[in-house]
Amino acid sequence: MMNDNKLTLLVVDDEIINITVLLETLGTDYNVRVATDSTSALASAKDNPPDLILLDVMMPGMDGFEVCRRLKADPNTRDIPIIFLTARNEDADETLGLELGAADYITKPFNPAIVNLRVRKHVQLKIQHERLVALAVQRGDESAAINLMHQKTLSLGKKEEEVTYD
Repeated sequence: MMNDNKLTLLVVDDEIINITVLLETLGTDYNVRVATDSTSALASAKDNPPDLILLDVMMPGMDGFEVCRRLKADPNTRDIPIIFLTARNEDADETLGLELGAADYITKPFNPAIVNLRVRKHVQLKIQHERLVALAVQRGDESAAINLMHQKTLSLGKKEEEVTYD
């Protein structure tokens, strides 16, 4: 049974060893759900959106890049931060992942403590962003709220001209 006070992470990886390490690393602080293939990952994210997704790139069938594309194209899942966690360590792969809207890109083998810190940081950023939107709405500043909502998926991969400021 999941603790309702904890934020939820979705770990998507087809390697049991990676899942085990991530469960041990993150399971104390977060509710961690697991998907071992792309299809179940998409269904899980749509049915019950997590607060953050850790997504492997190399999986059988649909790869993580395509999963990310689909999640970012869906209004119900596009604002979920995605951290790629992958053995693909070429600059072109990292660039693609960030351009697709991922919040971060971590290569395997990974340091569990670093993964934990990056997850915590991206979850904090998401929460702070949601608070800013709520504050703008509460103050009746519709323009600021709209601008903030358009910036929900800020990531290293977003182009400067896509971000609007007042």
